Amino acid sequence: MINRVLITLAILLIPDFIFGQVDFYMDLSGSYSFIPKKEFVDDFNITDTYGNPYTLKYTEEYKVKPGLSVEAGFNKTLNHRFSINSGIGISLFQFKRESTVRFIEQEESGANGSIGQSGSIGDDYVFQPGEIKYQYIDDLPNETPVMVNSKVGKTKILYLAIPIRFQYAIVPERLKIGLGLINYFVAYSSQIKTTMDFDTVPISEIEYDDKTSNGFNNYLLAGDITVEGKILKGLWIKTGFTNSFSSIFDKPQTFDYPSTINHDAKYRTVSIGLKYIIQKTPSTIE
Repeated sequence: MINRVLITLAILLIPDFIFGQVDFYMDLSGSYSFIPKKEFVDDFNITDTYGNPYTLKYTEEYKVKPGLSVEAGFNKTLNHRFSINSGIGISLFQFKRESTVRFIEQEESGANGSIGQSGSIGDDYVFQPGEIKYQYIDDLPNETPVMVNSKVGKTKILYLAIPIRFQYAIVPERLKIGLGLINYFVAYSSQIKTTMDFDTVPISEIEYDDKTSNGFNNYLLAGDITVEGKILKGLWIKTGFTNSFSSIFDKPQTFDYPSTINHDAKYRTVSIGLKYIIQKTPSTIE
C-alpha cells in the first residue's frame, strides 16, 4: 500500500519541465452509493420441538446515506481535445449494515426441501453486526420480526482519494468526458458494534464505537467515468460514476455469521458537483 502511495505522489510531483504549465482545479461533489446485498443458505440444520427440520438463511443488506467528496489537483491540456488531471482528496461513505438470519422450514423429503414458513433466529445471534430481525420458533411463532440493536452496524469511512483521469473534449472548452482510476486509502472509520459486559449482573450486551478499521480493506481501487460541462468562466458542473473493484471488507467481523467475507460488498457510486479551474496561463484554444 505504501508503495502505491509513493508511486502516485511521484507522478503528482513530476516537475514543470516535463509537464509544462498546468491549470489547478478544486471540486466538491455529493454522492450516493449502491452496495449489493448478500444471501447465503447454511448447511447447518436444526429442529423445533415438533421435530420439524429447519436450515438457516442469512441476508446482509446496506442502507446507504449520501456521501461527500472534496478534491484538488492539476489539469494539463495536451492538445485541443485531450487532457489529463490528477490530484488528492477525501471521500466520505456512510451506510448501515443490516443482517437477517431466518429459519427456513424444510419438507420431510430431504434437507434441501422447498422453502415454507420462515421465521428469524433469536438470542444466539444478537451479536451480529447490524440490525437483527428474529422470531422464536415455539407453539405460537411471532409473525412480526423484532428489531434489536438498532444502532449496531452504523458505519462511516473516510478515504484519502488519489485519482488520475484522461479526458476527451467532445466540445473543446465546453464539454468533456473522462475515464480513469481512483486509489482509496482508509484514513478514518467508525463502526457501531456490540460486546459483552461481564462486570454487570446479569451479564449484559453493550454497544461501542470501533475506530480501529479492523475488517476493512485499507486500500480500494475503483474505475471512474466523468462528464463535465462548462457553465461559467472557470466553473464546471461535474457528474460521475465510480465502480469499486475491491470489497469494502478484507476479513469477517467479530461474531459474523457466516464467517465469510462479503466479497460482493463494493461501492457503486454516482456523484454530482461543481468544479472550479484556476488557469495558470491564458487559454489559446478557440
